[in-house]
Amino acid sequence: MGVLPNPNWPVVSVEVDCTQGPPNLVGASRMSLMAPNRQMVVDEITIKRGRQFELNTMEAGTATVSVIDPLEMINPANTASPFNTGGNTIDSYRCIGIYAYWPLTGNLYNSTVFANYDSSFESQVGSFTAGGGTTLALSTAQAWVGTHSLLVTQGSASSGAWPTVPLDTVPGMVHTIGVQVYLTGTATVQLRVPDQSGATMTSATASTPGVWTRLTVTFTAADCITTLTVAGAVATTPTYYLDGVQYEFGATASAYTASGPRRYRLFSGYVEQWPQDWDKGGQRGIRKIECVDALAILSRTPIVQSYAATVAGDSPLVSIPFDNTASMTTADVGTGMTGAIPVELPNSSNGSLQWGSDTNLDGTKALTLNQRNAATPPAGGGVVTGNQTLFEITNRPISLSTTGATVEIWARNSSGVNNFMGLTEAIDPIAGTVSGSYLDIETNAGKLQFHVVDPASSTNALINISNVTGLVSGYPDGQWHYYALTFYANGTGLALTVDGTEADFGISMGVRQIGYLFAFFTAFTGYGDPQSQVSVSRMAVYTRDISSGNRNNHYQRGIGYAGEISGARVFRLLTANWSAANWQNSGNGYLALANDFSYNGRYMLDVIQEITDTENGQFYATGNGLPTWEDRTARYKSQTPLYVFGEHADSGEIPYVPLTYGFDPNYTYSGATLSRPDSTTPLVYPNPPVVNPPYGQRIVQKTVQCTNDFDLQQAAMFYTTRYGKTKLRVKTLSVTPSALNPVTRPNAWPAVLGAEISQRHTVTRRTSAGVTMTGDHYIESLNHKISAKSLTWQTDFEMSPVFVPRAWVLGDATYGALGSNAIIY
Repeated sequence: MGVLPNPNWPVVSVEVDCTQGPPNLVGASRMSLMAPNRQMVVDEITIKRGRQFELNTMEAGTATVSVIDPLEMINPANTASPFNTGGNTIDSYRCIGIYAYWPLTGNLYNSTVFANYDSSFESQVGSFTAGGGTTLALSTAQAWVGTHSLLVTQGSASSGAWPTVPLDTVPGMVHTIGVQVYLTGTATVQLRVPDQSGATMTSATASTPGVWTRLTVTFTAADCITTLTVAGAVATTPTYYLDGVQYEFGATASAYTASGPRRYRLFSGYVEQWPQDWDKGGQRGIRKIECVDALAILSRTPIVQSYAATVAGDSPLVSIPFDNTASMTTADVGTGMTGAIPVELPNSSNGSLQWGSDTNLDGTKALTLNQRNAATPPAGGGVVTGNQTLFEITNRPISLSTTGATVEIWARNSSGVNNFMGLTEAIDPIAGTVSGSYLDIETNAGKLQFHVVDPASSTNALINISNVTGLVSGYPDGQWHYYALTFYANGTGLALTVDGTEADFGISMGVRQIGYLFAFFTAFTGYGDPQSQVSVSRMAVYTRDISSGNRNNHYQRGIGYAGEISGARVFRLLTANWSAANWQNSGNGYLALANDFSYNGRYMLDVIQEITDTENGQFYATGNGLPTWEDRTARYKSQTPLYVFGEHADSGEIPYVPLTYGFDPNYTYSGATLSRPDSTTPLVYPNPPVVNPPYGQRIVQKTVQCTNDFDLQQAAMFYTTRYGKTKLRVKTLSVTPSALNPVTRPNAWPAVLGAEISQRHTVTRRTSAGVTMTGDHYIESLNHKISAKSLTWQTDFEMSPVFVPRAWVLGDATYGALGSNAIIY
């Protein structure tokens, strides 16, 4: 397959990279499973990706590749195999790629084959590299085509300074390379490339300066990567320009063109199984290797996330979780607190420290300080006997520099007057008064203030929360909040953070190293308050400014990223648990999601499918192997179908055999019963239910990961309106391009090879009775069946109808409310 080019067939290439696995894709170490010099032949391939119905979740893509392997090259027990040596290992989940080149004429050195290929060097050096002091630079001084060329200044005339470029080739096939060369002075340049025979094939030699000379060389590729070398010699430092790079199938160098075959990515994934079988009486190896795409890997990739891990990633000096369920001891104060001594000082029977009595938003435990007075408390703010509960930690000096330090905490102020996140040089354990340098957060009379005192620099900064968030009142509000105080800019800057908001203030402390000796937290009943109560959790101290971005990460992790837009959450999860680069998206999403506390320990695919279901988008791995997320509007961005499948080939339609329509029986809803997190009351819509609906009582029941009842009702309206009436779908549409003449049906191969999930196409059926059925559809699944034995290529599609002209877009002025203006067919 692909070894003997058939002008009516694409050239197929199957490549594996046995040096790496997920989340990587095949890379520079890939080798072909179709190399004649290894006597390997691929005779059958099947590829299946997608889902059956529009509301189904996408299934993991699979591929089966049948390899005839008489030399046992991909037998894991063959330790001498090139697939098992030199850093290669025949093992599960090695990278694999299945590609097809079409058409077979023109320049392969184009960006559809490899993104960095630039045959006229207009924007990049086109994957050329060089060592030995050689420099490569784009230049406009000379150009054979376009306005640029590649200026090569070799560091020497030796082989170590020669430029090289890796070319994607097909083993066993003849290729021809042509390059234009312009010499600036006395030198020679020659092209060199290895051949399947083991010999090095060479071009003629360019030696005339001041003119463009085209050098060509023909070779038979040994593997899927062939390295072209440009050998400059004679001069001490040969200097020349390259332009008009072209390589092509065949033994003849044709006229230069920038365009040529496209390298279609049919499947990129991972070899899960290397089954060992034999035919010819047990004499010839047959390997029907089984492959999966990224979704299969994500289905077994656990999400690991916690607040503690987020904080630990920023290397705090000390971290005190306050998650004890009994009185804290020296042994369990927290990270970086060796030798610290916790001291509990409820100053009366009315005060208490309640360990584990409160919980953070994610359910972890917290400490509550509670002070209640039976008698009328003093009207002023002073501390008197019996009106204060104090908790302090001693014997752990914390030295912070004003050049950069961050102190953070979570707290819930429920009532009264409280001090928390306190660090001080000295404290009176009875009166609770502090002295020397100290910092804390204080509440009183419905106000919350950051307080920084440093007598040595005459600093006494008391900053109200209203200066940070714009909120004037509301404290105590009984809600959990994140607070942080940061010194920066050599003691001239103070950054204060409340939840996701941060503000900067100027101070005049100068460069100071302050040795705080106590951490303190108090609740006292002053200012006429009969009760004071505060819960504290997750205090951490850093000996640097950890940055506003990291402080925001701590806040978001603490609230479980509640309110995060669906697309942003998927991207964050993929970046953290898959790869920072090997994924793509179409749309950022529209729905604000509930918190993600339940994700820890769950598998990535399960979670992303849950998010996708709530957004009503799609999540799948494309033929190029990238996990791809689409929001609810992605399919509607293109209003023009790519191709028309029908009987009129003379008008450009692509023939199919067979075509089967059918109703979708699974998704016809008369009503919805929907739930959401943080609510115990399901939404029933419509309420009361429809009496005698046309398809019977068919109720969609699910949990929508939204944050409010309005979004929940919009979702219910969406399901019962869009899916309230049956629609015809394409159950089966099969195209056999191998049976079609590419001259008279030029669209057939590009349509099949470039087919992708969510693509929009028109399907037309004209019956003998004069009935014409036509409409646009989205591809939901595709199944390639390729056989070199029977010389057939058939691709089967399942498609859903495009029956909604616009997506459900929450917040859109016209289409945001499904019950009023949205057009639903």
